Amino acid sequence: SMSKANLKKTLLFIDDDKGGVIQIANVKGGVGKSTLATHLAACLARRGPTLLIDLDVQGSASSALGQDPGETTASSSQLFKKRFYPRSNEASGRFGHAMERISLGVKRFTFPGLVNEAPVTSLAVPVAPGLDLIPANADLYRCQDGKGLGNLIFNLAVCRDYYKYVLVDTPAVWNRMIQQLYKHSDLTLIPVTLNALSTKSLRDYVLQLNRMMQKNPLVNFRVVKNEVFGNSESKMIGKAKTMMVNREFLGAIVKSLSSVSPEGRFANPSSLVIDLEIPESAAIRSAQDRGQTLFQGEKSSPAQAAFTSLARQIQWILNEVPNDPKKRVPAPSPQWIKMTRFAKAAVFLCVLIWSQKIISNQAPNTPALSGQIEQASLQPIVHKFDGNSESLYRVAKFALCQYLAIVPSYQDVSGYINEVLAYHNSRIDPSKRIDDPDRIPNNTELVFYPPVKVKERAYEGQLSGFRYFMSLVEDPYPYITGVWADRGTGGGTPHAGIDVAGRLGNKVYSPVEGVAFLKNTSDGGNMVGIKFDNCILFFCHFDKRLVKEGQLVKKGQAVGTIGMTGRTSGPHVHIGYGIKYPRDGVSFGRDTYRLTDPMLWFYRQNYLDHARGETVAWTDG
Repeated sequence: SMSKANLKKTLLFIDDDKGGVIQIANVKGGVGKSTLATHLAACLARRGPTLLIDLDVQGSASSALGQDPGETTASSSQLFKKRFYPRSNEASGRFGHAMERISLGVKRFTFPGLVNEAPVTSLAVPVAPGLDLIPANADLYRCQDGKGLGNLIFNLAVCRDYYKYVLVDTPAVWNRMIQQLYKHSDLTLIPVTLNALSTKSLRDYVLQLNRMMQKNPLVNFRVVKNEVFGNSESKMIGKAKTMMVNREFLGAIVKSLSSVSPEGRFANPSSLVIDLEIPESAAIRSAQDRGQTLFQGEKSSPAQAAFTSLARQIQWILNEVPNDPKKRVPAPSPQWIKMTRFAKAAVFLCVLIWSQKIISNQAPNTPALSGQIEQASLQPIVHKFDGNSESLYRVAKFALCQYLAIVPSYQDVSGYINEVLAYHNSRIDPSKRIDDPDRIPNNTELVFYPPVKVKERAYEGQLSGFRYFMSLVEDPYPYITGVWADRGTGGGTPHAGIDVAGRLGNKVYSPVEGVAFLKNTSDGGNMVGIKFDNCILFFCHFDKRLVKEGQLVKKGQAVGTIGMTGRTSGPHVHIGYGIKYPRDGVSFGRDTYRLTDPMLWFYRQNYLDHARGETVAWTDG
């Protein structure tokens, strides 16, 4: 068995790097799609093997990386024409590998032209360290039919067998190809420039996205402010212009995004705008003239720093993408072949008879509401109001966090309260109805059932962890107001922790044993860090700190009280987690810690407790 010390060393989780398929798209031209795609791809290539696919017939990304679209033979048009066979699964052993090769031979003989024996990497051209390009050429003009789109989506999944990141540069259009890429990409980046035409174009574009999200709520996109400062006469004039225009621009963007379907994963429309600006840079133009990326032969520049920050934020966003098989790129499967109507009818009849045989052996279904099916294992929360100072909204937020892990938008909270009151009013005398949520009579008992209309799919798998962090606050009704990398606008980097709201002055307890370190910053206010196992858990915005520098803190000991010090809009505690790292992060004492998701500490702690045969931190049973 593994020793205690070695077990801990193997579980110092950092934020993982899932990678994914990233589309660069905008219906408006001239916003820097190809510039964003090429330099972002080069930056992501430093994190893992990266592929850039140029689907724009103009070949701007290809030209920027030194490839002449007119002289290209193997191009992205091949992704529409044939399906490339997935990488062989070597883990299945020699027998499994042999069977895959036999299957490939049978398909190639039976359906010539259906699959391509060569790997998809045969289309790729190495253009920079860790970065491959599948260039564009004029053949893309003839690659827009339904069969071709099916092949493209299939081949995107195959590309993920070879590359961590797959970026797709698209033309400035809104057609079936773009719509399919929205549905089958893990993330779409929409570059915009800070001007009135770009804002108006984005508003019109979002109307199309809104219609798509009505049927595809997990479509995931972000707006990137690109080529900031315009063509100003001087850098200082450009910065001043940006400061004046940026607020109006963001206001217009947020207003246009506010119509996004409430079934989508974003409660706050402003979180769709990534909080950084890609500056207009002579270094970018110089790199394009050389046919290289910004990170080849260039000195450090603001543009490099901006793309590095963008790559990190994208990594965080992709790590939060739910693994929904209905949403993501489908697994490779055989393509339909042409059949006569008689053959199709015969296949349909056989399937119908087979399915009826299976159904006849099953027990009859009992009618149930969809909400009952989804939430059958959750117990309702009952609260009795014993004073006028109690807030129905506060209890409702607590209930939503118990069911959904995080408080959604204000509109969702209000809608949930209407659900609670409607159920309550249906069960009592009409003369005792409650119509004003701000005035709940004393001794009124309300039942908070799981919400019917409010959904927060992105965090359902982390429900137990969020409940655990809420339990660290001495408050009967705490609730989550922010999670890792959840927001990114309003002036700041992506959120690096978990926020738990509670009453001012309530105690916060340490979940670990370690040494206390104290710190004060303008953002974090009164902070306490608990160092353990080359890691640190820290708490921000305390009103009072109940431990001293260098003090040994026991598990379960109160370390501070909820306050509003530092940068905060309300009483809450920010819980952060870091792993000892020589650079980049937060400093406590003489050590620096790389910030990562506190949920990873929760998973690590549960695993360690289970391995030791102890009671785990928290489970749902």
